[in-house]
Amino acid sequence: MGKFSNNNRIKNSNNRIIQDLGKLDLNNKHKIDSFLSSIRSEVAEYYGKEIMNRVETLIQNKNIKAVAEIFCNPKFLLSRYNLKYRLSRIAFPIFLLTLGAVLLFVGFNQITFGKQSVNWPSTKGIIISSDLVRTAKVAEYLERIYYEYTVNGKSYISNKVSFSYQNPDATVKRYPKGKKVTVYYSPDDPGFAVLIKGYKWGIYLEFTAGAVLLILAMWYFYKILSTKK
Repeated sequence: MGKFSNNNRIKNSNNRIIQDLGKLDLNNKHKIDSFLSSIRSEVAEYYGKEIMNRVETLIQNKNIKAVAEIFCNPKFLLSRYNLKYRLSRIAFPIFLLTLGAVLLFVGFNQITFGKQSVNWPSTKGIIISSDLVRTAKVAEYLERIYYEYTVNGKSYISNKVSFSYQNPDATVKRYPKGKKVTVYYSPDDPGFAVLIKGYKWGIYLEFTAGAVLLILAMWYFYKILSTKK
């Protein structure tokens, strides 16, 4: 039935908190701490830390009336609870939507440019640096290769090797510093170039994964919107 069916439990919790407030001795720090400790987890869970922080501040200021008014307004608190619950439910599909969109966009661009590069003109170039660099993951390395080439008398420097994944270690060995290479460049933007034209079919996996994640995100959103209280 979901959390929306728990409104009665929340109302009962509010009534208990109001009753305990009436018995609270504001001059007894131990009892105040005990009271706050007893309601902290459920108030934070139902309505968020903002409401709990507000309650603590009011009690520290000995403003019991204002605290009671908060819990005497179940419509406001339940709306806060329902909003918090809805936001928690859409966090995962939003993540899927974002990741799917990125994979779809990157995959589409890689496929598009990979196809175009098959017919790109070529020129001679030279590798000016070739290294393996460590990423944020300790055991993972990526190639960092820069090459220089000339088109119509103008020099360019690029670091794009291919539109498909290449094994970093093998790529660095294939393109050592000082090696003369063939560079394929875009006729519309000579500064945009690669060393390996075309693309591998494996790139479609990235594109497909993005599409699947988008569909899954849409399904999650549909389930959330179609859920009744």
